[in-house]
Amino acid sequence: MGFAWLFEENFEDGTKGLFNTETDTASILDFPHYTELARQGMAPYQGAYACRVRLNGGTTSGYLIESDGFDTSAAGTIFVRFNMYLGKDLVMADTDKFTIFDLESTLNTTSEVACGLIRSGTAINFWMSETAATTTSVLTLGTTTTALGKWYQVELKALIDSGGPNDGTLDGWVNGTPLTQITALDQAAIVNARIGAIGVDAGTSGTLLFHRVMADDARIFPEIVRFGALNYRSTALNNHVLVGPGKFAMGFTSGGTDGVASVYDTDGVPSELTPAVKLRNVTALESVPGHDIFEVQHGAYVVISGTTAPDVYFSIESGGMLSEAGYVNRGLKTKSVQPQLRSN
Repeated sequence: MGFAWLFEENFEDGTKGLFNTETDTASILDFPHYTELARQGMAPYQGAYACRVRLNGGTTSGYLIESDGFDTSAAGTIFVRFNMYLGKDLVMADTDKFTIFDLESTLNTTSEVACGLIRSGTAINFWMSETAATTTSVLTLGTTTTALGKWYQVELKALIDSGGPNDGTLDGWVNGTPLTQITALDQAAIVNARIGAIGVDAGTSGTLLFHRVMADDARIFPEIVRFGALNYRSTALNNHVLVGPGKFAMGFTSGGTDGVASVYDTDGVPSELTPAVKLRNVTALESVPGHDIFEVQHGAYVVISGTTAPDVYFSIESGGMLSEAGYVNRGLKTKSVQPQLRSN
């Protein structure tokens, strides 16, 4: 589960995180650091890590499965948002198609909500439907060149069929642009979600990236600012608020009495570091200010814990990545997680 949302995973610990399992028999799925992505001329949407799928021309799928955070009963509504990157190396033949995300009533058997990519002539289209067998609603992202090398924010709203009159509906948006609503869906309750590359056609190759997969019972809406936000709310269990040197103030609040927010000076995942900043609350709904301006040399990696949803708020005074080029330049320069720890 997530904290502020029903589910949230941004892969900032360099693993599948809160997703339950991974299906990847062809070893096409991993969670690279931005220094590795830089060698491909790519960067995470935000933070220091991303989920990557490297399609190799074969038909074997690679995807993550979550069996708790997306559960939705009959007549229930679920909203989903995730960031998706299409690499410049993505190659699809005309009519090639695959699923990138679906909600299922039976694992690996019955899809009730699905979306993905399809090539039509020279166009790369985003599609959504009840199942991957059809492409009921389509939005053109661009051509086989102009659609690539870009991040997209995908949103879905699924009202699940109440069980008799086939009254399920599906809405979708890409970067805030709506697709045509699908109605009269005959669906069962949702028990799991999958994200990655599913049902890939032979010959399809190239790189996909995913970041910040979220679900809630209300619309989450697109992020307005990708780079250079002055104020930042961190709700994930693990998050890189800054990559590289910077200065910030912080505070947090929690509905419980055991909320903790720890910040580490690193652009990776700390294994031998002590926190540079640690805040905690002992009274429910207490607001805990950081008072001072804190400075980091390598990055600000925040870890939150507690029985009730701590929200951590950052005011960024300086630093952080301001562009994809900044990510790539720093990644090529540093080449690995910073700081580099050495044993005595």
